[in-house]
Amino acid sequence: MNLTEDIPVAPEALPIAALRAHLKLPAGFDDDGVPEALLEQYLRAAIAVIEGRTGKALIARGFRLNAPEGAPGGVLVLPLAPVTAAEGGGTLRPDAHRPRLEGLPPGPLAITLTAGFGPWEAVPPDLAQAVILLAAEYFEMRDEGALRVAGLPVRVAALLDRWRPVRLLRGAGRCA
Repeated sequence: MNLTEDIPVAPEALPIAALRAHLKLPAGFDDDGVPEALLEQYLRAAIAVIEGRTGKALIARGFRLNAPEGAPGGVLVLPLAPVTAAEGGGTLRPDAHRPRLEGLPPGPLAITLTAGFGPWEAVPPDLAQAVILLAAEYFEMRDEGALRVAGLPVRVAALLDRWRPVRLLRGAGRCA
């Protein structure tokens, strides 16, 4: 199964002002030698890390899911949540943690999904705070290079703990 972002988050949908406020950067930041594009880059990286750790799409956008192996039993558990729309076959069974498509035809699948909590303002506060803290960490450590220890900062990891997916089914999640 291969999941790709079909429609990236627009720059104006990113919480650049919130990151700027957290970093206590002065007004006219672009004129101070660090472009706003750098803040955007750190926010995108932080969002990608947090989405990967939680299995949640934060800001609503489009994705494309290709499953060349098809869906055994006509059921496919989707690799991210929350999913609000799915096109390409089957019936969407929304779920906050394990949405799935049911009634899928046999054979390879190409599904278009819309997933995410909505705009930035709809992202749960603890996940939003984790994004800002991680993006700030990237900004503050930008000149440190390899001195950073691998892993998430403790404050970010603590915010993500309750969002971590629990995987107890040993592949049984593909079944109804």
